[in-house]
Parts: sequence; structure tokens; C-alpha cells
Amino acid sequence: MTTIDSGNSVIDLLKRLKFRNESIALSIVDQRMPQMTGVDFLEQAMEIFPDIKRVLLTAYADTDAAKIYKQGKNMAMKLSVMPLL
Repeated sequence: MTTIDSGNSVIDLLKRLKFRNESIALSIVDQRMPQMTGVDFLEQAMEIFPDIKRVLLTAYADTDAAKIYKQGKNMAMKLSVMPLL
């Protein structure tokens, strides 16, 4: 497991891993990150690792934050979680 603080840094890491013929099984990202959104990051990550499993987290009630999209056999689905009061 690796934790990095910006989307661009992770994209660079993914490119290096691909160059070394290593693989990534899962990417968990927040929608609101420095330098890019989680959706933008996941779209770029899929170009490098098309079969990567993806989890997009968001704590905001922004319906545009988590897009439902289908690319080939990969599909991302929106999940809304309400806080317990």
C-alpha cells in the first residue's frame, strides 16, 4: 500500500510501475484532491492500467462529483452514504 498526497504524483508513480511491468489491483481516491479531482485521476489511471479496480470517495452532496460511466467492461457506480445523526 502507498499513500501519496497529490493526483499528479500518483500518475507519475503509476507510469513508473507500468514501465517496470508491475501491476495495481485497487485505487482508492477522494474526489477532492490537490491538483485534480478523483474522477480526473481515475480516468488517467485507467489509461495506464485499464483493469484497475476503482473506489471514489466523496463526503460532499455534489451529484456531479461521482459520475456513472461505462468504458468497456469497467463501470463506476455512485454510492451515497448519509451520516448518522
